[in-house]
Amino acid sequence: MPGSGPLVLDGRTQGADPEAAHAIVYGGNHTPQDRALDALSRKALHSWQVLYVSNNPLGCRTGTHVLTVILDGLRIGTAHVEVVSVSEPIEDRDDPSVWRWTATISAQLLTSN
Repeated sequence: MPGSGPLVLDGRTQGADPEAAHAIVYGGNHTPQDRALDALSRKALHSWQVLYVSNNPLGCRTGTHVLTVILDGLRIGTAHVEVVSVSEPIEDRDDPSVWRWTATISAQLLTSN
């Protein structure tokens, strides 16, 4: 929201510009079904949600497309990121700011334990 100050996510202050479209990343944790519970080497799945915020639905679609192109197939060490899904933009009509359109990208990273 314009003039509302910095965003606080996961207890940390973020330097997001409230006057511009932006992406917020949540997650990066192992999913329970992929945690290695024995001494065997197994793959672990990290999952993220990327919330893209814009002032209109076309901006959300464009932003999520750009992020999908960047993220899908991105190599991190010997692993790679895979975009699993991208939501349609939704409007929060109770948000008093113009930045009330959001879309969510779900991504995952397969790594070796």
